[in-house]
This record gives sequence, structure tokens and C-alpha cells, in this order.
Amino acid sequence: MDKKQNHLFSKKMGNIVSIGLVVSAFIVLTAFTPVESKNAVLASKKTSKAKKDDSSVWDVFLGKSDESSEKNYAEENSLEFENQKKTFVQQGYLASTDDAGNIIKIKEVKPLDAKITVKLDEITATKPDKKGYIEVTVPYTIRVYKSLAVSSDTYLDFRTRCWYTYPDFMDSYTGNMICSYHWWDYKPDEDYDPGITTVEWGDKSYIVYDMKGDTKDNLYGTEYKETGWESDGLHYENEDILYFKHIFRVPKDYDGLTMVIMKECTKEYAVASIEDTEDIIYETNGYNVFDKKLYHGLNLTKDDFYFIKISDYMEVDE
Repeated sequence: MDKKQNHLFSKKMGNIVSIGLVVSAFIVLTAFTPVESKNAVLASKKTSKAKKDDSSVWDVFLGKSDESSEKNYAEENSLEFENQKKTFVQQGYLASTDDAGNIIKIKEVKPLDAKITVKLDEITATKPDKKGYIEVTVPYTIRVYKSLAVSSDTYLDFRTRCWYTYPDFMDSYTGNMICSYHWWDYKPDEDYDPGITTVEWGDKSYIVYDMKGDTKDNLYGTEYKETGWESDGLHYENEDILYFKHIFRVPKDYDGLTMVIMKECTKEYAVASIEDTEDIIYETNGYNVFDKKLYHGLNLTKDDFYFIKISDYMEVDE
């Protein structure tokens, strides 16, 4: 073997030894790496994969990609959205009243229960139009159940009143209410004027329209059915059924529409509503969801409401 060959052989052996040392060092380091560190690396990889795969049907429909790092109102206030579509129950308040509407006790009448249920039906959305808007239809059924015990028919029909509230809609980005359509502007054979709310969030501005519902009855865009009182002589029961259908026209990339349902209409609320001499606020847009002006001066918190994010239950029309 000549000198040139010896030199090449020596160089090759040196490279092999170097590679071997590197591999050995890697094996030693891996062997003595704490289990927690290995798990952290694996978790990091899983998290990265999850972030890539974690796109909802709504995001795909809207073509959304990266979310804003800025926390919105719902996140800042830790509002918990309902994770399933179900029947939501509100406890109402049932009481006897005098001619002036004040709450009184009547010996012959004993209010027993007032229960209000709100059941969401299938929520649908159209495909975006040329202006980038979609129509979201939110139908729901309200049942108002009342029962009382009586010793006679005295004061029964007009002395018993039930206090409860209808669902409202808010914007989860700002915490402000969404304006309802103007039911008082209804004219025969014409549509209601839509309620219009502008949502300012980050560098975007969304205009949300609350349109007239497609229903048979004009008042509030609802259908109404009263079952009448049923009695065995000692107890009276009845259930009123109301069918609502809100149609919202919103930008296709807006997913902040949220239904808000009060969990209990208390005696305190009933008394406050009687004593409140201010006009009812119909134009609710711009008011915060917890603004006490909306609740006759009472301070309510997130624990007093159900929050249902409409986009979580929305199905896109084919």
C-alpha cells in the first residue's frame, strides 16, 4: 500500500471514528434524558399537529385560518358556551296581584310552579351571496307551564301572573346586545324593518341584520297557542306555546352571534319590573349583556344565563 492509499485509509477511519463518537454521545444523552423531557417533546409535536388539524366546520365554511391572539369579551369574562343543543329551562315566578299589578297573597289561591323551556330547532345557514352575506335561521319553541292550587275560582283568571323572559341575542366579541327587528314598524303586507347592529372588533367591522321571521302571526314574529286551564277542582294547570324564528343576515366570516337565556326570573326581578317606571328598552344594541338597565336595575352575572353560540349548531344549506 503506497503513501497515498495509507492517507485515504487513515482519513476514512478518522471519519468513521468521528461518526461513531457522535452516535455514542447521542445514545448516551438519550438514555439519560428525563422522561418528563421526552414527554414534553412528544406533547409539543402532538400539540403542533392538533393545531394544524383543529379546524371546525364553521372555520372551513368561512375559509378562516389563524385566529386573533387578542381575547374577545367571552374569553376575558370566561363565558361558558353550552356544549350541546338541548332544552333550556328557566324558572319563572308565579304570583297573585291586585288591581294595580302589585304582588299580593290571596287566601284562595296558592301558586305552585312556573317553568319555561326553550328548545332550539335546526339552525341553518345559506351559502354566501355576492356581497359575502349569509342568512342564518334560528328557530326555537318556548313553552310556558303554570300550575296553582285553589280553594275556589275566586281571582283565578285575572289575579295570577307569571313573570318570565324571552331569549335575547348578543355578540360574543364585544359583549354587546344584537338589536332586534322593529316589530312596532310592522305594516300589513310589508316586511318588518330589520334591526341593525354594527360590531367593531379589532380591525374589522361587521354589520348584523336581524330580519323578520317567517311566521303566521305578526306580533313579535311568533306563532302562539294557549292550551287553556285544566283543573281537577283543586289544581289548575296550563301551558302556552310560542314558536319563534329569527332570521339573521350576517357577514360570512362573522361567528359571534350568541343566544342568551336567563336561568331564573326571581321574585326580586318581578318586583323590580313592577317598580320600574322607565320605558322598556327595545333598541338593545350598544348595551352590554349585563347592563342592569336591561334588567330593571338588577345586577346579573354570567352565572344567571345560558350562552349558546349559534355557529356551533349551524348546518349549511346544500
